[in-house]
Amino acid sequence: MCGDLTEQHHRDGQLSTWWLTTPGIDVEGFSARLGSTYQVMSETFGAPAHPYRVFLRARPHRGASASAHPASFVMAMNPADPLDEPSLFETIAHELVHEWLALDGPAEEVTWFLEGSADYYALVLPLRTGLIDEETFLRAVNLEARECYANPFRDLTLREAQPMFFSDFRAHRLAYARGMFYLADLDSRLRSSTSDRLSVDGVVQAVVRARSGGERI
Repeated sequence: MCGDLTEQHHRDGQLSTWWLTTPGIDVEGFSARLGSTYQVMSETFGAPAHPYRVFLRARPHRGASASAHPASFVMAMNPADPLDEPSLFETIAHELVHEWLALDGPAEEVTWFLEGSADYYALVLPLRTGLIDEETFLRAVNLEARECYANPFRDLTLREAQPMFFSDFRAHRLAYARGMFYLADLDSRLRSSTSDRLSVDGVVQAVVRARSGGERI
């Protein structure tokens, strides 16, 4: 990737978005929403935000491809056929969550939390703060429900699905969807049984604090 990035970027707080070719969306408005989301995540997880960079680059093919890196994310897409903005926002918001949330252990035991929490907070936090509307939220949740409950591999355990994680998208999505719905259910149960004094946010904050203190979780 080469070219002049000097004028082709937008910064909102600790998050900045960079591009070479206009990617077919309102990049500055989009980046401002991402910046607000990043700040909300930092406050929710009780951990400081650090500089994070999103790079949007053009490619001649349909669809999109992406790769995550430390404190950065690269998305390649066709400006003439861009991803719809809600899907792009959800994808990058998901990656932002990974800056804070992690567990130690074998993939078949921890992926449900790593990816499920990223899907959960990529939707719940923007909804709480008005950065996405209810219609967008419900559309994404219903898609995730289909990926979970209408999945031909739905009867597999996550341990059984793990060997297919990188070879079959249907098996790949099980940990994401199951993790997200588990956390949503846990949040509802905690709030209901404690009159909203406790929530899944508190559990996640404890994980973040423990890991920042050097503990294995």
